[in-house]
Amino acid sequence: PDLSMAIESHAKRGAKFEEEKCAELFRTFVLAKYASNQLKSVHEDMQSILRDALSSMGAAGAATSEFGDLLEGSASSLDSAQDLSAVRAIVTALAAKTVDMAGVARNVQDELRNATEHVQHLQERLEATKEAALIDPLTGLHNRAGFDRRIAVMETEFRAERVPFSVVVADLEPFKKFNDTYGHEV
Repeated sequence: PDLSMAIESHAKRGAKFEEEKCAELFRTFVLAKYASNQLKSVHEDMQSILRDALSSMGAAGAATSEFGDLLEGSASSLDSAQDLSAVRAIVTALAAKTVDMAGVARNVQDELRNATEHVQHLQERLEATKEAALIDPLTGLHNRAGFDRRIAVMETEFRAERVPFSVVVADLEPFKKFNDTYGHEV
């Protein structure tokens, strides 16, 4: 609806839809919305990853604290143990709790590995979105932003390493007739 209103407003002023105006409308109402939706999705996924990791860390912290309390209590109990069976009971309890702590540590490790993989996937999605924003979906060629970025890279390479480059500009008139005759691929 916002795009329609902008087009109607522009048309009511009697203004022509030059290439620059069309590109501005595309960036403002199409590309920005697409990028915004992608960023929102990535943001929500990151929040979920962080919530899960914090929950896992909190559980591990509580288990670690409990284990520390057990170790302190066991040290006191060992000092006051009167016979071998009392020592055996303390050691058995410690061994069982140590196994539990090893499980907690494995769970945290698994959670962190999963979070790392998920973050890497999100980085790939962001990179793909960034690249898609530079490509014209119809032709598969760089759009103006992609062209500008590529020229800047080539200029930097030229200045730093004297890597030569060329730019060829062609203006096809009348473009519509050319496009209708030879097709989008050409």
